Amino acid sequence: MTFTIPMYNASRLQVKYLQIAKKSSAYNPYRWVRYVTQANSYVARI
Repeated sequence: MTFTIPMYNASRLQVKYLQIAKKSSAYNPYRWVRYVTQANSYVARI
């Protein structure tokens, strides 16, 4: 089974901020983060 869950992060790892070291007029960064969870090997213990 394969799946993708957009905008969900199973590990709960979050990006607080991102700093660009060299600013360039040729590059315009997006101001959002996309979280994606993909099918792999997961173990859920109860």
